Amino acid sequence: MCCFSWNGLRWEWVLVPVFALCGFWNARFAWRSGGYLTRSSAAGSVEPGLAVRLGFRRTLRPGRRRVHPPAVLLAAVALLSIVSGCFLLDRLGPSVAFAGAYIAVSILIALAVIDARSGYLPDALTLPLMWLGLAMAWGGHGQPASDALAGAMLGYVFLRVLFEVFRRLTGREGMGYGDFKLAAALGAWLGPSALLHALVLACLAGTAYACWRRAFHGGATSYPFGPFLAFGALPGLAGFTELQLPF
Repeated sequence: MCCFSWNGLRWEWVLVPVFALCGFWNARFAWRSGGYLTRSSAAGSVEPGLAVRLGFRRTLRPGRRRVHPPAVLLAAVALLSIVSGCFLLDRLGPSVAFAGAYIAVSILIALAVIDARSGYLPDALTLPLMWLGLAMAWGGHGQPASDALAGAMLGYVFLRVLFEVFRRLTGREGMGYGDFKLAAALGAWLGPSALLHALVLACLAGTAYACWRRAFHGGATSYPFGPFLAFGALPGLAGFTELQLPF
C-alpha cells in the first residue's frame, strides 16, 4: 500500500481514524439532507439548496431532534471513505490533488445517499463538484484542462440525448435533470474516456437492478439513477485503476 511515512509511521494508519470520522459525518449529513428533501417534496415545496444547508448545519450542530442514519449505512460510508482515502493517498500522496479528489469522492457518496433516499440530486452539490473538477484541472492537479472540459460536455450531452430519445419513444421522462449535471461533474474529474467506462458500468448496474425489481416486485420500475452513476465513477475517481474496463 502506501509508501509515505512520517517518523516511521505509515500515513494511511495515521489517517484511517480521520477518514472514518469523515465518513460517519458524511453519512449523517447525506441522510439528513435526503430527509429534508423527502419531507419538502411531500409538502409540495422542494428547495434542494435549503435542504442541503439544513443538513450541513444541523449535522455540525445537531438539535434536539436527531435523525440517525441506519448503522449499515454509517458503516458502509465510513468503509468507503477509508478505502478511497487510502487508495488516493497511495496514488497522489499528501498533496492538493489528494485533498481535491478526496473531497470529490465524499461529495459523490453524499449525492448517492441523498438521491437514493429522496430522488433528488441537488445543484448545491453537483455544481460545486463540477466546478471543483474544472478548477483542479485548470490548476494542473487533475485531468488536462481540455480533457476535463470535454468530459463535462460529454457527460451532460450524452445523458441529455438518452433522455430525449427515451421521452420521444415512451412519452415518459427516464431520468432527472440532476443526472445530467452529475454526469457533467464526473466528466470534469474523469475525462471523456474514463467517463464512458463509468457510464457503461452505471447503465449495466441500473439495468440489472431494474430487472431484479421487476422480477421480485412486478410492475413498472422507477428508481434514482444517481447511485448507479456514483457506482460507475467511484473506481476511477478514487484510484481503483485496475477496475477500469479494458477499452
